[in-house]
Amino acid sequence: MTKYTNHFWWENAAIMDLLGFRLELTGNLDDNAPEESVLNKVEWLPLVWNCIPYLDREETSYFNEVLDPIIVHYAGIAMKARIPLMQAHTMSTKISLRQ
Repeated sequence: MTKYTNHFWWENAAIMDLLGFRLELTGNLDDNAPEESVLNKVEWLPLVWNCIPYLDREETSYFNEVLDPIIVHYAGIAMKARIPLMQAHTMSTKISLRQ
């Protein structure tokens, strides 16, 4: 789908369009028209694979309350805020970037 080549998140935009979830692409709720025949062929990953941190809590936590996430997705978070969150998550999981 070359029409998304210059889109900010081009891979996601293309798959969302193919699946029929176009609200995020057009801003129009009426554009969301996923086909059941397509969705029947899709398997959804558990939330542990795409945890988005809460920004409104004093301590770091995740919107879907997964306690041991596989992937933390910093969706839409500016780099200035993202770096401290990533450092906090690194420290809380006892993973050192220096190893």
